[in-house]
Amino acid sequence: MEKRDAVVDAVRADLLTRSQAGIAKYGTTLERTDLSLLDWLQHAYEETLDQANYLKRAIMELDAQATPKLMALECPYCGGDHLLEHCPEGYYR
Repeated sequence: MEKRDAVVDAVRADLLTRSQAGIAKYGTTLERTDLSLLDWLQHAYEETLDQANYLKRAIMELDAQATPKLMALECPYCGGDHLLEHCPEGYYR
């Protein structure tokens, strides 16, 4: 019996779903011939930039969740509620 990879099966299903959504939205398939190779590369590049933004946003959220929240105390130098090492008035330990 052939062993199947559940992850690959899930990706295949996602590809089919995305293809159907694209056909419904644009009325054509990736077999279209009205775009040059440079156009295709530009589309891929822009999608990659979007992906980088999504990844960075997720990383920032995870970092924020993992960073322990430090209790802010009133700064004895300027009265602000921040860590002494970060006093905007320039007072540092």
